[in-house]
Amino acid sequence: MAWQSRRRLQVVHISRNCPFTNRRDLLRLHRRDPESFERWAQFEERRFTHPKWAGKKLMTVLGRGTLRENLERAEREYGHLSMDELDHLRMKHGHCNSTAF
Repeated sequence: MAWQSRRRLQVVHISRNCPFTNRRDLLRLHRRDPESFERWAQFEERRFTHPKWAGKKLMTVLGRGTLRENLERAEREYGHLSMDELDHLRMKHGHCNSTAF
């Protein structure tokens, strides 16, 4: 079928409501799914080097620095935490909480 042969485009949309609100979440993503983090970092780097955006102020997810720079900072700050601890911290804050009535 024709639809099967078409190449799928990958769309990455990061908004102000991004679930990765701090470096600890970036570290968790990198440890849990390094391929997705790498792909996201490549998209970001391509955006920074693209001529269309030359000379414009571009914001990253955390406001300063690239994803890789923020990952390095996260490793320094939170590198001692295990995946279980990172998961616990992620799930106990914000929209990952579940509420029972």
